[in-house]
Amino acid sequence: MKNSTNPVCTLMLILVIVVVSYGEKPHIVVILLDDLGWGDISISNPLLPKAKFAETPSLEKLSSEGITLDNLYSNSMCTPTRASLLTGKYPYRINRAISYSVLAERLWPEDGLGLEHHLISESLQHRGYSGHAIGKWHLGFDPPLTPVDRGFNSFYGLYTGMFDYYTHKLLNEPFTNDIHHDVRNTSGVFYGDISNETRGIHATDLFTQRAIDVIEENDNTAPLFLYLAYNAPHSLLQPHPAVLANRNNHIADTEARKYAAMITQVDDGISRVVDALNRTHMLDNTYIIFLSDNGATWTPEDCWDFVGGRNKPYRGGKTTNFEGGIKSVSFIWSPLLPAELQGVRSSALLHVVDVHSLLEYLTLGFKEKVNKDVDGSNHLIQLIEGKSTNGRETILHALITDVPVTRQLYYCTSKNISLPFNYSVLRHGSFKLFMGAGLRYMCTSDTLRDGCPPLQSHPDIPDSSVLLFNIADDPYETTNIASQHAREVREMTAIIEGYKKNTVDYWYSP
Repeated sequence: MKNSTNPVCTLMLILVIVVVSYGEKPHIVVILLDDLGWGDISISNPLLPKAKFAETPSLEKLSSEGITLDNLYSNSMCTPTRASLLTGKYPYRINRAISYSVLAERLWPEDGLGLEHHLISESLQHRGYSGHAIGKWHLGFDPPLTPVDRGFNSFYGLYTGMFDYYTHKLLNEPFTNDIHHDVRNTSGVFYGDISNETRGIHATDLFTQRAIDVIEENDNTAPLFLYLAYNAPHSLLQPHPAVLANRNNHIADTEARKYAAMITQVDDGISRVVDALNRTHMLDNTYIIFLSDNGATWTPEDCWDFVGGRNKPYRGGKTTNFEGGIKSVSFIWSPLLPAELQGVRSSALLHVVDVHSLLEYLTLGFKEKVNKDVDGSNHLIQLIEGKSTNGRETILHALITDVPVTRQLYYCTSKNISLPFNYSVLRHGSFKLFMGAGLRYMCTSDTLRDGCPPLQSHPDIPDSSVLLFNIADDPYETTNIASQHAREVREMTAIIEGYKKNTVDYWYSP
């Protein structure tokens, strides 16, 4: 291991948050899933037969005893969502690289979540929490942008966006390992490559076991912040053979069953994590917040990504700001919730930045703190307090400004794009506005079947467009009503112009 004596602050993000009270400070575990689609599991589709979905008994039990959040929105890709969760800020206020895409470690290694942005993990560290990040980071590839530099005591996982689940090597760099166990303690910071001892073990199982080890080592002796960011069901499609052979036999399609096995394996892991919390007498004072970082990977039906995720009945998927790309499968579970909230489904309009505000609230002795430097609201706090709330009036889904062709190479094929991306997506009340250049191009992210073009487009959307949908009346975004609602378009355009005043103009930390 390399040793560094520089002071560090660590932070991390996951698709589920578990909070366990320790005195006035609850333990917190966040569990985040990667590319889980709205149509992938039953908890987001309660009116449909469970036979259509992956087996997820643990998630079903937790969500049925907690508050299911039917209108919590993520960003359209993993890096922006993780950055918003940890900072409480919309991506356009973080840096221009994060505002429009994932971080590209091979093309722009200097990109990352800059040190000028304070993370929730750093706040919790100052409040006496022992913070541990597990799984996918994707917010910086080298010190001082790794988790143990951002408020976490330890990190166990991958810095980048994806790797082989068994070899833990980057796909385009087969000789580069990306499985790390980093530790910060009173002696300094230690960065460890654990590829030799972990090779051949499925990453989902590694991350589950590390979470259990952290819980058992803590043993209810200190307030715990556990950020568990599984990289499943993101490609590659590599389920554990035993899970594939013995589970989800109700799904006939072979590729769909493989994808379901990836999800079921995570569900089994979450069950083991909950059992560990119970054994250590932490579960009775625990909140669990479960999230997905974006929708499932999407391509047109004649060119499906081999991963096989579903966002139906919604339009679009990962990388798009249609509902299928940004509706996050999410819930909160805790025995501390008021009895009347256990088993409730909430339609309150929420965004992932509001989860950041909830974490502040839970770790400040259940006291609201309005931080003027963040975009999070108190609506999620009001919800768990049993107060009536319809949630936000406004969500800024995207604000993409002047992304040049050279910066589109990683996620798009610039051969087909002659102009910089420059567009915005805003939800205000029940209306949702898309406007600007580049809307036509919906970039795909993972390996496509042979013969599929790397850039898909919607032929019904001009390159420079104004689209307006009424989500209350048209949740599947089928009818553009912009021409009938000129006043709403003007009002929402003015709101976007107000946001633009806070846009940062640098690609990474200055």
